[in-house]
Amino acid sequence: MTTLTPPNFVDDERYESAPRMPTDRPPTKFEVRDYWFHILDGVKAEDEITSFCRQSWAWAYVAAVNFKRWGKHPDWLPGDPVIHEAVPAKPFLSGSNYAQAVEDLWQIARRIKKERFGT
Repeated sequence: MTTLTPPNFVDDERYESAPRMPTDRPPTKFEVRDYWFHILDGVKAEDEITSFCRQSWAWAYVAAVNFKRWGKHPDWLPGDPVIHEAVPAKPFLSGSNYAQAVEDLWQIARRIKKERFGT
């Protein structure tokens, strides 16, 4: 069971010095983790930050798909081929387990990239 740490305030400097998130695409898992661990490390427990990162990463992808009509798989980077099998065919429904759905798409993309491109 996760033990929540008491609320703490984060110094403004941590936000200002955090790695920048992309504005032209949803961030990757690594980018989200890098950003939030920079801000919250030492303020929250590692398992809390990890859980928050997963939710933030998934929500950023869902928002891009639902509100910006993003048509690429999770963790797509410029120059990468699009793995169409890992792109949702329709918007995510509200109330759905979006984090697991995005994780499943990410796993599909990883598997297919490895099979097709060896990466």
